[in-house]
Amino acid sequence: MTNSDVTRREFLEVAVVTGSALVGGQLMPGAASPAVAQGSTATPAPLAVVLRVNGVEHRLMLDPRTTLLDVLREHLHLAGSKKGCGLGQCGACTVLIDGMRMKSFLSLAALVEGREATTNEGLAQGEQLNP
Repeated sequence: MTNSDVTRREFLEVAVVTGSALVGGQLMPGAASPAVAQGSTATPAPLAVVLRVNGVEHRLMLDPRTTLLDVLREHLHLAGSKKGCGLGQCGACTVLIDGMRMKSFLSLAALVEGREATTNEGLAQGEQLNP
């Protein structure tokens, strides 16, 4: 049977049966396998991370999914980098990593370990902000 031999009615019948099976599997509480059900509620173990930010070393226990921006703002209280557009297009979250620009909102903190991060605060000369 080739594609041209399938009638519209047969195609719709197969589509309805397949769609019903997919939706039915999601709606029935016992339909998911125990491994899938357990994986959706499990949280990853905290990860020990050492970050060097503005010349200061910080030892932190972080969720492996934590972004660099969240670490800077929530854990280190460095508010110079902002979450602007939420897409990494505006540049408000930009920091320097080993002298190269990086969008902290799109970078996992654990992947910056062992590198030098410089924020807006690290560019200031005392109370004199860098333009």
